Amino acid sequence: MSSMQSTPPPLQSRQMPPIAVNCIVSSLVTIAGVVLIIISGGFVMLARYIFHSALMAVPWRQEIRDEVGFYIALAIIPSICAIVTFIFGLRIVAKGLGRLMQQGTSGSPSSSKPVI
Repeated sequence: MSSMQSTPPPLQSRQMPPIAVNCIVSSLVTIAGVVLIIISGGFVMLARYIFHSALMAVPWRQEIRDEVGFYIALAIIPSICAIVTFIFGLRIVAKGLGRLMQQGTSGSPSSSKPVI
């Protein structure tokens, strides 16, 4: 008998189907948009805290009156950041959800034909 050495089968790398990759990427994009919307809420809370600090100051001292204007001007910065972050977050969520909804319609060509 001859001694033949059998070669091991080649290792096959298991790849994820494209629809699964698309689903994961779309979900991550949507989650990133939701995180940006939550961060915009943090900017709103920061602006509210600055406004609250300015309005709760003792109003009858002259140096406090000057600080109130400064605090209100300072609170405009996180307010603008909140608006920009919120809009940017909504756009990212819309793109992620649109991509998730689109993957269901890009199936086989026979599914796009109407059934009569």
